[in-house]
Amino acid sequence: MTVPLTADSPVPSLIFHDGLGDRVPIADPGGRRLEVLRVRPDLAGREDFESALRERAALLAGFADPSFARVHRVDRLPPPSATLAVVSDRPDGTRLSFLLGRAAGGTLDTTPRVAIAALRQLVPALARFHTHAPGCAHGALAPERIFVGPNGRLAMLDAALGPAVERLSLPRRQLWREFRIAIPAAAGSARLDERSDVTQVGAIALALLLGRPLGADDFPERVAELDREAADRWTARGRPVPPAVAAWLLRALQLDPRRSFAAMSDALESLMQTPAWQIDEASAGHVLAAWATGETVARVARREQVIHLAADNPSPTARPATAPTARPVSAPWPAPSIAPRPAPPIAPRPAPAMTPPSAPAMTPPSAPSIAPRPAPSIAPRPARTPAPRAVRPPVEVRRRSPRWPWVAVALVSIAAVVAVTGRDLLPFAARHGTVAIDSTPRGVDVFVDGLPHGATPVELTLTAGPHIVELRGRGAPHVLPIRIAAGERVSQHVSFRTGAGGGAARSVAVPADPASGWLAVEAPFDMEIREAGRLIGVARTGRVELAPGRHVIEIANATLGLRETREVRVRAGEPTPLVVQMPFGTVHLNARPWAEVWLDGERLGDTPIGNLSVTAGAHEFVFRHPDYGEQRRAVSVTVTEPVHLTVDMRPR
Repeated sequence: MTVPLTADSPVPSLIFHDGLGDRVPIADPGGRRLEVLRVRPDLAGREDFESALRERAALLAGFADPSFARVHRVDRLPPPSATLAVVSDRPDGTRLSFLLGRAAGGTLDTTPRVAIAALRQLVPALARFHTHAPGCAHGALAPERIFVGPNGRLAMLDAALGPAVERLSLPRRQLWREFRIAIPAAAGSARLDERSDVTQVGAIALALLLGRPLGADDFPERVAELDREAADRWTARGRPVPPAVAAWLLRALQLDPRRSFAAMSDALESLMQTPAWQIDEASAGHVLAAWATGETVARVARREQVIHLAADNPSPTARPATAPTARPVSAPWPAPSIAPRPAPPIAPRPAPAMTPPSAPAMTPPSAPSIAPRPAPSIAPRPARTPAPRAVRPPVEVRRRSPRWPWVAVALVSIAAVVAVTGRDLLPFAARHGTVAIDSTPRGVDVFVDGLPHGATPVELTLTAGPHIVELRGRGAPHVLPIRIAAGERVSQHVSFRTGAGGGAARSVAVPADPASGWLAVEAPFDMEIREAGRLIGVARTGRVELAPGRHVIEIANATLGLRETREVRVRAGEPTPLVVQMPFGTVHLNARPWAEVWLDGERLGDTPIGNLSVTAGAHEFVFRHPDYGEQRRAVSVTVTEPVHLTVDMRPR
């Protein structure tokens, strides 16, 4: 039975621990179930962690959605702990991590339907969450932070923790091992954004398909192997994962960077084209409720009364007029069940203690404080009823208007690099050019050499030389290598096809001929396609018409230094695949006096590092020294010229 405990009360049987800290269930005087996250002291002692946590909690003050546990307050507990405390609603039900543990022990019968039912709830809910504010992402999704309710509804906790964890600047592997936070490979430190949320949903679905929690060594090294293992497991049992859902999972886990989901809205749009969307959310809840209470697979099928998720040509059946009632889910963790009403209050201890809040909605201060506050207690406040907030549809995601301050930031960064390298003695115009970038539709985020530069349309002043421009719209990012001469102005326009990812900056069309064949082009960048010196197409993806027969073609990209000759044989009325992989360049790294180097979240080792093979394109190298701090360098790697990068870590 839950009693109105203070958040510092020692209740070992009710405490749940994960990498972020201890979680203590409490109840307010009205009997409302709350949970206090007592943040790990080493995290709570960081000012940047606290300020990011308070800022995100303030942003979520007006957000209300049944799929998310509401964050009420962030405060400091009184001594002796004096740690940060995050007070949230505690959902009814059982933690998903506990259910996965039971499935691994053989006491729960998991099927692909359970994973599909979870996706049917998580993906639309997160798409709604991402529309709450620009850049709003969860960032810390894991089975430990998801509850399965008695009705099978999923509720996500810790929506305010992502930005704070991001401030820790931890590499990908450490984020997983300490917090079970899965992120895709990226340059530099972790970015807990929409793409990370997609990866985390993919990891949760993979665990459900495997029927066990993912271990410390499973991510990211064994993800591809485990995905195949899950598919083979259910194929051997005669219950194959529908091919469209299996393909969706590959894209969510970011195993193919050219086709991976860039945002949750893309993942939602793709999921709607799979058999998973033929189950409504209520029926998905029935599946999860039955699974959590240990019902057999046959009873799950009878209870949900939804379509059979066949691998090919699924046919819908009628849904039940009234939803069956699920049995109550067992209590979370090996702990006593928690009654909806508390026992009579226990007298407070003589020492100062945090009393639980009495209201379900406690509005944080309008301007979050960066400095830690002097350990006030969480005192009861007058209850108020929050006004209902309309939930916007998740399919259409608001596009951000251009953020011109990024241009100023870019110019300041360029000036700083010039000062370090000694090139500031040269005239500015003699070493810079201008690029104007636009797209159809507009409002697409622009990244140059891995750094954000607002949204289209945008005009940027860049150093002369090669650069990698990346436009992140719907679907896979569009990579556009460019080379700018000093004083030159370059214009680029990318058209994103409706309902699909990628785009085409320019193209050379050949009239269609029913008797002809074509090249089915797939490349990570725009490339010129020539035959006998004649340009026949400029494409990244799509088709280039060719007459049937044998052809010797040349593919090239001058900016990346790629030039390659291939022989193809084209058949009438059929596609001929033309797949180009990202080429590799060479990088030499050094630092004074020395430094640890990280690339795309992975540690390379200590300098000097020579003859490092790196894929062509934009990369960010992170140099760290125990006494001199951290420095970052964004570079564009080409095939033709090796990159020599030396960083002076010593203070100026």
